This record gives sequence, structure tokens and C-alpha cells, in this order.
Amino acid sequence: MALAVSVSVSAGVRLLIDGERASCPTSEFYGHAAVLRAFAGVGKPLPVRGRLQHGWTPTFSGLIWDDSVAKRGGYWAWSAAVVDRLRDAGCDSVQAIGAPFLYLPPLPPVVEARGLLAVPTHSIKRASMRGPGWSQWAAKVSTEAHAAGHRSWAVLLRPEDAGEAEVLAAHGFEVIAGKPLEDPGCLSFVRDALATHAEVVSDRPCTALFYAAHLGRAARIVGPALKSDRPDTSEACTGDPAWVAAQFPGYVVTPQHAAVELGAEWVRSATDLREMLWGYAAARGAREAVR
Repeated sequence: MALAVSVSVSAGVRLLIDGERASCPTSEFYGHAAVLRAFAGVGKPLPVRGRLQHGWTPTFSGLIWDDSVAKRGGYWAWSAAVVDRLRDAGCDSVQAIGAPFLYLPPLPPVVEARGLLAVPTHSIKRASMRGPGWSQWAAKVSTEAHAAGHRSWAVLLRPEDAGEAEVLAAHGFEVIAGKPLEDPGCLSFVRDALATHAEVVSDRPCTALFYAAHLGRAARIVGPALKSDRPDTSEACTGDPAWVAAQFPGYVVTPQHAAVELGAEWVRSATDLREMLWGYAAARGAREAVR
């Protein structure tokens, strides 16, 4: 029998969390769950029921599905495309809620966005992006930044790739140290870094470029794509120049791309999120918490 824990959150509300539907660890990555809790008015440390999509990928392989997800409450996708992809693979417990990025509080005023920010594909625990490709890519980006009239260019570097800082600095990059993915403030930090630059580039289509385009910044793909030591089918797509050119003409990521991939049409209200992700029920005559 599942352990049910009732937690009082604020005046007039109660939450019922099923112990078997505790949050998957990946739901906390980049501060995604923290952002949704703040938007929905849910206090810490209540876990999301199920698993949040924690990044963009064009293929099924990067979505991480297993039978335990259904037991934990399902999969919360960003967009209709991801919902369709998972359902086609036989995963029924899927709903779109939009990317957590869309639930961040309003952006503070930016006096003037200047320069170029590079956000390279980052290493993860199971796959390293380290290799000779960094110097070649850094040289190309810095050359294009200078040709475009940018007076400065920076790179947002994840902790896993801190060893590449010297290579990038040698090509004139200001190195901005990113936050660990476990840091609840990670997503806000990334958003602020993107917003303060006029143009954002990456070596392949990626989540950061969709974020930048959503913010109204110029967003482009500048190859050659960095390569990991353990590539998957997603990397095969995003690292293929023909595939990239077909999906992103001119290697440009547009606000329209961002709206679709981030699931802008699926953004929910705070009330809906509380009910969907935490089994929220209002105290006054509302439905019982979903179990």
C-alpha cells in the first residue's frame, strides 16, 4: 500500500502526495521543479509527481522513459511534438505543460543587450564533449563575432567543461562559469546571461537557442558541431548539417521555432499546475486530490 503524506501548504489548500509518485531526480535539474513550485505557489520540498522533461531533444532517445514514470504520475512534456513522440512509442501517461523557462518571473529591465554569447553543447556524466574540436569551433565563432561587429564575445561554460576555459580564453572569449545543474537557480542564471547579449550561438540546435529566440535575441547555429565520446541518435540529428539546414533554414532559430519547441501554447495557470503536478485540491468543496 502506497504511503500517502498530507502536507499543509497555505491557507485554504491541502496537498496529497503519494509516496510512490515522488519526483524523479531529473525533475530537479536546472532548477525546473523549483521554478514551477515558485510559479504555482507550492512550498519546498514537495516533489513533482512524475518526471519533467528537462531539456530539448529531437528524438525519442533523449526523453528518458521507463515504466517507473507511469507509477510516479506520468511524464510532463514541454510541447505537443514531444507528447506525440512518446505516445507513438507506447507511453500514454504524457501531457504538455510548456517549458519551465516560460514560468520564470518577469525579466528585470535590460539596459542594452550587447555582444555575442556562445553556449556550446555541454558534457554530462555519461558523455564528455572534451576534444580537439573546441579550438576549431572557438576560432570560427570568434571570427564570425568580430566580422558581425561585436566588440565582445563570451561563453557560458558548464562546470563539466571548465577544463576548456583556457582554450576559449585564448580566442578572446570572456568565460562565464555556469551553475551546476542541481542548483535551483540555474535556469534563472542562464536566462539572465542570454538576455544581456544581443546574439546567442551554439554548435548545434539546443535548448539555449530556443530560450534566446524566445527572449527576442538573435539565435544561430555555428558549426562544426562538438562531438561527445558517447553519441546517441539525438546527436546524430543535431550534428548533421543537412538535417540542421532542413529544420533551421539559414541555421537560424526563430521565435516561431521557440514557441513550438518550448510549448508556449501549453503554458498552464498556477491552479492547473498545482492540481496536475502535486495533486492539489482546494479546501472548499473541490475535488479530492488526484491519487
